[in-house]
Amino acid sequence: MPSIPGLNSRETAFVVWAVLIVGYVAVRSAGVRSSAAALLRITFGSILAVFIVAAAAYMAATVWLLKVLGYWNSPMAKTTLLWFIGTGLVTAFSTKRKDGRHFWRLVLRNVGVAAVLAYVMNIHPS
Repeated sequence: MPSIPGLNSRETAFVVWAVLIVGYVAVRSAGVRSSAAALLRITFGSILAVFIVAAAAYMAATVWLLKVLGYWNSPMAKTTLLWFIGTGLVTAFSTKRKDGRHFWRLVLRNVGVAAVLAYVMNIHPS
């Protein structure tokens, strides 16, 4: 089976299984379909869309600056996108308190998540 361009065989298998499971759930459950439609309406039909676009613009500007400085290159795109969706947006939406200790804990948690992901992703060679 050919891999998806830019992904190794493990990542391709994950994407295929995720699409199959999400597709099965979407076909079998009307409640999931209506909830997903409501979530999309809320996300893209409100001020929330402006926040997401602003966050994406900030990420793009940061990546561009790091590329100009020589600290970022194209193979990092997959990791950058996964971080933005999996950590960046989730963390941004989970902040209710705004004291200094809370943000310090967020930074430590993100470093911990990055360390665990790096370990798991590098435990098996491709």
